[in-house]
Amino acid sequence: MKVIPVQARSDNWMYLGETAVVDPYDAPKIDQAAKDHGANVSCAVTPEADVSQVTRLITTHHHFDHSGGNEAFLHPGIKVYAGSEKAPGANVIVKDGDEFDIGDIHVKIRSASTSRTRRPASAVSSPETRSSSPAAAASSREMHDALTKLGKLPEDTLVFNGHEYTMGSAKFGHHIEPHNEAIKRLMENAQASDCTTGKSTIGDEKQWNVFMRLDTPEAQWDPVKVMQGLRDLKNEF
Repeated sequence: MKVIPVQARSDNWMYLGETAVVDPYDAPKIDQAAKDHGANVSCAVTPEADVSQVTRLITTHHHFDHSGGNEAFLHPGIKVYAGSEKAPGANVIVKDGDEFDIGDIHVKIRSASTSRTRRPASAVSSPETRSSSPAAAASSREMHDALTKLGKLPEDTLVFNGHEYTMGSAKFGHHIEPHNEAIKRLMENAQASDCTTGKSTIGDEKQWNVFMRLDTPEAQWDPVKVMQGLRDLKNEF
């Protein structure tokens, strides 16, 4: 399995596979990235389009900055996986625990659904790698439950984030845990590259993501209250 991150806007990531696109907000950019990597993934916004080359779209949630390019790839027979019918073109509604195959890639849904919206976080298995694409939750309880669920994935599961907030999150983490060496490494990684997605694991997240470190000695009280406090601090940071 080869995963190609494609940046959208200033802080969104889209992902391109052999016959599948994840969160295709910017269809022309996906089309160009496919050509750059020798893949046959054209969309309807190009004159030479052969949209049948794309057989799957995976939409993590319906917000426009993740699903805005869906309609450019639609053709009879394409499957558009999403957590709700709000995603444009969605015709396969998935829920927690659902599984499907894309070529030799096996996808299992780990839902991060909330009271506001259904956001599936997909765990992908292939002969080469495992990956996770987590999504944010709405309330502190939902956020804690979602991250606890993702934290149970294998430690070597690769993380592909939907937004490029790494540096901001690292600075916030350093503010909360100034002596955490893992967070210092994350800041160095973010400074060295504009693309951090797919370069860390669930195990790494447990070392430097303060929202996944509520079981550490520094946070031995109600984890939901800690989650709310951290979110308030992050919003004001």
